[in-house]
Amino acid sequence: MAAPKHKMPSVRLKRAPRYTPVSKRQDKPDAVYWLIRNHSEFTDSDIIKLIGTTKATIAKIRERSHWNAANIKAVDPVTLGLCSQLELDLAVSRAGAKQERAQKRAARKGAPLKSIAETTGDPLATPPVVPQEGEGQPASDDENLSSELEQD
Repeated sequence: MAAPKHKMPSVRLKRAPRYTPVSKRQDKPDAVYWLIRNHSEFTDSDIIKLIGTTKATIAKIRERSHWNAANIKAVDPVTLGLCSQLELDLAVSRAGAKQERAQKRAARKGAPLKSIAETTGDPLATPPVVPQEGEGQPASDDENLSSELEQD
């Protein structure tokens, strides 16, 4: 196996939140929107770790209810300087691996349950039930009992 061309930086598992200058804070929603559009395999926690935003902001951008939603454009976070290309590539590979593991786990688990329509068949194909004579009417004992209850 050939040696890699680039040396990957060591990634610390636990790191302190980074400081984002005031001038770049307004660019975070653009970067989040770009990640949502171009990398659907990212979970909210992956985006939070990469960009340094909140879960509430991600949810508002997804449902287009962000206060500045009309002006949000999809811009690469590397171009904005919110993360490096190596960090983005590493996050994409981790998210892809996580998604593959989930698919393998689901395949090992078996097929999902069938829907009710598949197991019972088409309800329109069965003939409608026609009540026979005398069905749906109370028996004579029931009439007497109900009349006795009404008198009390």
